[in-house]
Amino acid sequence: MKLTGRKKNTGFNLFFCLFFLFTTLFPVAVLASQDKYFPVPPFLCDNVLFWKKVYTDVSVDEGLLHDREYPLIIYQTLHVGSRRGRTLEQYVDGYKKRIADVLRGLTNKLPANRSEEENRFVEMFKEYSSLKDIPRAMKRIRFQLGQRESFLKGLEQSGMYIDEIFAIIKREHLPLRLAYLPHVESSFNTHALSKAGAAGLWQFMWETGKNYLDIDRYIDERRDPILSTEAAIQLLKKNYTELNSWPLAITAYNYGLAGIKRAVQSTGSKDIAVIIQKHKSQSFQFASKNFYSCFLAACEIDENYQRYFKLVKMDTPLLRKRFILEQAIKPDDLCKRLNISLSEFKALNPAYKPSLYKYDALIPRQYTVFLPLTVPHDDFADIFHFSKPKNNRLADPAQLPQIQETVARTKSLQKKEPVSIKTPQYKKHATQKTSEKKRSYQKYRVKKGDSIWLIAKKFNIDGQTLRAINGLTRKSYIYKDQLLRIPISPSKKLAKKELRKHVTQKHIVSPKIPPKQDSSHDTITKNTETTLWKKYRVKEGDTLWDISKVMKLSPKKLKAINQLKTQRLQPGQILFVPQSSPAPLPTYTQTDAHQAAIERIRKLREQQKQQEFIIDYYYTVQSGEDLTMIAQKTDIPLEHIAMINHMSKDLRVYEGQVLRIPQKPKESMKVTQQQ
Repeated sequence: MKLTGRKKNTGFNLFFCLFFLFTTLFPVAVLASQDKYFPVPPFLCDNVLFWKKVYTDVSVDEGLLHDREYPLIIYQTLHVGSRRGRTLEQYVDGYKKRIADVLRGLTNKLPANRSEEENRFVEMFKEYSSLKDIPRAMKRIRFQLGQRESFLKGLEQSGMYIDEIFAIIKREHLPLRLAYLPHVESSFNTHALSKAGAAGLWQFMWETGKNYLDIDRYIDERRDPILSTEAAIQLLKKNYTELNSWPLAITAYNYGLAGIKRAVQSTGSKDIAVIIQKHKSQSFQFASKNFYSCFLAACEIDENYQRYFKLVKMDTPLLRKRFILEQAIKPDDLCKRLNISLSEFKALNPAYKPSLYKYDALIPRQYTVFLPLTVPHDDFADIFHFSKPKNNRLADPAQLPQIQETVARTKSLQKKEPVSIKTPQYKKHATQKTSEKKRSYQKYRVKKGDSIWLIAKKFNIDGQTLRAINGLTRKSYIYKDQLLRIPISPSKKLAKKELRKHVTQKHIVSPKIPPKQDSSHDTITKNTETTLWKKYRVKEGDTLWDISKVMKLSPKKLKAINQLKTQRLQPGQILFVPQSSPAPLPTYTQTDAHQAAIERIRKLREQQKQQEFIIDYYYTVQSGEDLTMIAQKTDIPLEHIAMINHMSKDLRVYEGQVLRIPQKPKESMKVTQQQ
């Protein structure tokens, strides 16, 4: 594959690349010595220029239709507005077909009969490729969305972390230009999340991140800018040690170390230009082949950002101190001891998930916390210790489930007495030995992502008991396909028999269904033993939130009753609901309000031709929410949210979905809508 490379004027091309190297890419004296680490082969000069154009000239509302192999063959600049996803693809496909038709007609058209656009296409092919390449170019038309505003925002956000990132890289004696790689990965957005599941500043996948960072139910260190930087630098250092080439090490960060090793073996070369041209693989496509070029472009822009952006307001550095917990403690208790607010603690510790605060869980010992600079070291020696673990990993990853179970039991026995920070150990070993022989066991094969805590919760047993039965210590790890012995309690067997009877009958006095105690105020009958249940078949358009609202249940309670693992429902699915229904269950397709919203959306689509919606921010759908609730919470009309997200007629949203929220409509727009 030939991504760039002019076939003609080779002498001029070489001179241009040398001039480009010494006058454009490396103008900063401090980093000028690093050109030996990140060379720019003449083959990639055009690629770097193309990505500089994408990052600095083309807005996020525009895009370039260009040749996949010769990116500076730019056919057209399109204004796409807020179109994204499938709508954008359909919009761009029409222009691709038109350009393909123009290229097809060029093969047999005389120069005198060509239009101005056709002559421009011919001149570009003469400069970057050849006229004989035009028939093949019809299949290489590609669309690239602009990133000017995104890059500028990332440049400003980098001010919070760049100094500390430079310090980490310098400590490892590596090239300082590695600090600019997040421009390509996430635009320095700590909350970035890709469709493939990569998260954080350095876009670690879960599988790779587990090798360097702590990721569990309550923490995801991929989202911490400094902890993830330390992990990314170690990964890059490993890539360079294996490949002995920084261009290949950078490419391996995207394509994978094993993939680059295969490329080196298949081509017999460690030259990045040779590998891009000759390595053939289904997984080694445009993104991986252009990753190093994107990095070079980002380096040049960041080092000379005043040339490309007039107004740049760098964010102030994130100032915080690192501490290692000496003992387990709750965030609330820690903030009270240190006299800081919980919101400040959350801002300084983005790695902690919302579930940690939602369930009021303990942060285990040996975890890393970041605190304000005003917190003194000496005054809290009982909470922190200051010798960082050698590998920056948890000393006891299985400790968190045990501590939480212990606290839960202590709270149930002593409701009025506050739980001490140092929780007592729950002793159950003596009774285990006497009763272990009488128990019956089943085998469980460990799955990917399992932990002792998850398995214990799944089978409703104590985590410490599970470890003792299987001969595991607190520091023991479990692995995929490992067989564990799970005790079967007699009460659980009886419950299964009762549940089978319950399912086989239409209307029956329900057995004891012990859903977990919920803090929500449900109006369901307190005595579940006397509640009559009936089957409900899910209809098209039904959501868990609608059904639970009509039944006066929380979605969490309805999920527990029907043992649902997700809130998504399928048409025809059977749910058990209380027999005494206050109103018929909802059906979106028969709701007047829903039909009215669809009609308003149809009218607004006609108005959208004159006025594009502008994205204000992004919103993540929470459990139990529907589009009406989100519209009320954001104070944005439901129709506008539906249009900017290109939603279908059912207007259905699901938990975890990320919605674009448009800017509030102008007064003129509101008046038009009311009319």
